[in-house]
Amino acid sequence: MQMNTKIREILNVALIPFKDLFFFEEDTFLKIADPSEKKNKSFLLEELVYKISETSEIKNLDEVYLILNKYYPFLREREINEDKVYECYYENLRKFTTTLISHRNGKIVYKYWKNNLDDEFIGPYEEYKKIEVFRNINSIISMDLFTILYMIKNNIVDFRELDGYYSDISLADSQLDDLLVKGVAENHLHANSGFNFILLWEQLMNQRIKAKNIKKVKYFKNGEGEFKENPHRYFILAAIYRNIVMFYMKYQNDSDITIEEYCKGELKNIKNILLVVSGQEKEITNIELLKLLEDLNKQYQIKDNDKKEDIVFRIFTECKGINTYGENVFLMKAFTKYEETKEPFLFKILLKYIRIKNEFYQQVVQSSTIKGLDNFSNFFDRATKFLGSSGLSDEAYYELLFRTLFQNEYLKRLELRFSISKNESDFKKNLLSILSAYKKVIDDEYSTNEDSNVDFPRIGLVFHLIKRKDEDGDEKCWLAFDGKSNPSEISFKKIQEDYDVLIQNLLNLRNESPYLSYFILGIDAANLENNTPVQVFAPIYKRARDSSIDSLIKQGKDGSSVRYKSLCYTFHAGEEFRHILSGLRRIHEVVTFCKFHSGDRIGHAIALGIDPNKWVNANTVVILPRGEYLDNLLWVWGVYTNSISKNVAVNLFLEREIYSLAKDIFKNMNGINIPMLYEAYQLRFNKFQKNENYKKSAENLIENNNEVLCVKIEKHQSSIWNAEKITHAYNCKCYLDKISEPIYVQSNNIQKEIINEVKRELVNELSTKGIVVEINPSSNTSIGELDAVFDSQAYNINNVEGFEENNVLININSDNPLIFNTNISNEYAYMYYGMLNKGFGKEKALEWIEKLRKSGMETSFIDNKLSNTQYYQYLCEVLNKYSK
Repeated sequence: MQMNTKIREILNVALIPFKDLFFFEEDTFLKIADPSEKKNKSFLLEELVYKISETSEIKNLDEVYLILNKYYPFLREREINEDKVYECYYENLRKFTTTLISHRNGKIVYKYWKNNLDDEFIGPYEEYKKIEVFRNINSIISMDLFTILYMIKNNIVDFRELDGYYSDISLADSQLDDLLVKGVAENHLHANSGFNFILLWEQLMNQRIKAKNIKKVKYFKNGEGEFKENPHRYFILAAIYRNIVMFYMKYQNDSDITIEEYCKGELKNIKNILLVVSGQEKEITNIELLKLLEDLNKQYQIKDNDKKEDIVFRIFTECKGINTYGENVFLMKAFTKYEETKEPFLFKILLKYIRIKNEFYQQVVQSSTIKGLDNFSNFFDRATKFLGSSGLSDEAYYELLFRTLFQNEYLKRLELRFSISKNESDFKKNLLSILSAYKKVIDDEYSTNEDSNVDFPRIGLVFHLIKRKDEDGDEKCWLAFDGKSNPSEISFKKIQEDYDVLIQNLLNLRNESPYLSYFILGIDAANLENNTPVQVFAPIYKRARDSSIDSLIKQGKDGSSVRYKSLCYTFHAGEEFRHILSGLRRIHEVVTFCKFHSGDRIGHAIALGIDPNKWVNANTVVILPRGEYLDNLLWVWGVYTNSISKNVAVNLFLEREIYSLAKDIFKNMNGINIPMLYEAYQLRFNKFQKNENYKKSAENLIENNNEVLCVKIEKHQSSIWNAEKITHAYNCKCYLDKISEPIYVQSNNIQKEIINEVKRELVNELSTKGIVVEINPSSNTSIGELDAVFDSQAYNINNVEGFEENNVLININSDNPLIFNTNISNEYAYMYYGMLNKGFGKEKALEWIEKLRKSGMETSFIDNKLSNTQYYQYLCEVLNKYSK
């Protein structure tokens, strides 16, 4: 069993009372503690174990029993009561806090060193392997609870000490921190997920997201009770629990009154309040719950008229001006109160609140349990749709985004990925909102005076083309294609035309102002890699690269010369693949057919870092479309023919497999040979052009003895193939059925050799051409075929021991901070601890990370030659032009 699988198994059991909503519906441990259920203890425990097995990765049921008994030792005792259960819960939280959290130089930090509790509580993971325990917990529950409990345990209970704390835990040790303070670049971040979980949670707790918008969000996780179908109900309940606790702490005057007495006394006249606090909320409708929340707020004159400020700051007005999230204030005050009183009823309410919060956390923060972009897209859609429907204006939304990201004081360069609008007016309006919000934030937070030496983060916008499926499937007929009105007759033609429009919009806007070239920086292709072949994008990138549309120098507003900054290029490739050859091929296709050269970048490229031998051993049989496998083999044939010395065994294997696949697809093999198939493979990277000479009726074919490819016509006339005809066949439903049909492919030793050879050749090519790979450690581990961040492709393609002739340039990024609950600084830390885990000393690890940090700054598309003053002036010029 892999290390992370074991860690996840332990944590999913150890944290079950805090993360699983079925404990909200019915706390199994409390039921076991109920004297009337004493005879049913074994049955209840067995039921719990099976529930765990349904929702978590486990090796066997016996292990689950053992883990439960380790973390909840009261299960081994004859007499159990509610107080003992709650005492154990709280002690476990405090132990996790002790093993993982510390503070240094005014920051909450990860406790990277080993302490006495580690082996006993989280297992014998050596000093640097403990980072994987942290990362896995971070993907299961919201760790702000741990940090607050750490502060309370260390007598940090003055809310003013929360100033500057935004729920981040810094993973860097002091030496790495001293290195990162020089500045880092974030070169791969999708803007809509640039927020963090606490910000999203506060929107829900302040009722800023309407029920109808919550209902639109798709849930797939098997939540207990109604959560899957009716999450809004649970969000209302969480807001009620939160507000009850806050009102109790703020407005009850007698310190001896418990929260239970407070609810039964001062709040008793609020309809249904007693049902909620006594655990009988099932009897209350959603409408009644909303009315309860409104009545509760009304009693204390809390009006929902502030779209920015958390209700926490409206209740605890003494905390206004503290730069932190209201959620941190709430947790600190609530658990400080619990430490003082040890009141079970208060802990019970807080537990209910935490369980709902962590259930939602697991819906938007992705673990690495299920791989692939299909799974990731579910998390991405949920997370981004929630915040996108919070009622903020575009400018306010982007202002919130920048303020969130700029909480990282080390961030100096920030590239944000956005989609391009087909409507030019909307595109321009959105651009103005982004840049206006950015200017407002840097004006508020940084000095931009000419005499100031204060550095501020620079931004650049990279617009991506979204990879999409051809919704018309294989129903294609090139014979019926007239070149204009029916693009759906050609594979991906309609999508390609859409991309053309989007790129033209981007180029048009970029050329309106010489200054805009310093903010609209580049294009990307993103989303599910299996959706759209690289062939669709090659003509689009070729067009965007046309240097004839670029000026050399443009005139600025005052007549001064402004150097026109050329468009930059990146492309998601080799991130997700059915077969490792597919991932490697796509990387090479981007470099070759999208004309990538020095300074261009490939996003992710996970396929480059996977050990081919391990991959083949783990994937002895793979299912993929026949046409995809044929493309893989044709590509391999081309690489061997052009670059790798001949190998008789490999050549025989390729020849046999390619001919077999081609015969399955084309049936009649008249004239077909491997060079022809390879030529056709290359031709498919051009825009499809129908050869009118092929469009003849079957009757004329017989009469004139012309040759055409089409199964229907071939009943009358056999076709002699050429490369162009083969490209036409890829747009004919008669052949596409076989091209798209899934087949089983068996891996063998020949394939191991092939993968190793072509991978080595591809790495050399990237290294020689200066193509940069964007590494996203957390994302790559959760989405790609990597078990741990220690397995990152970075270690394999950029040698850590010094100069290597085939080192590939790389940079480190966070990709989607909200989905992976991370930030750019912590992504560097993961790579750093991976180095230490591999046995490198601190000096070598820091040297390598410094090289990556510099590379991140130097390979950014954001211009490093402008002074701060020039950059700010260019920003003002753009806004002045479009604000009129």
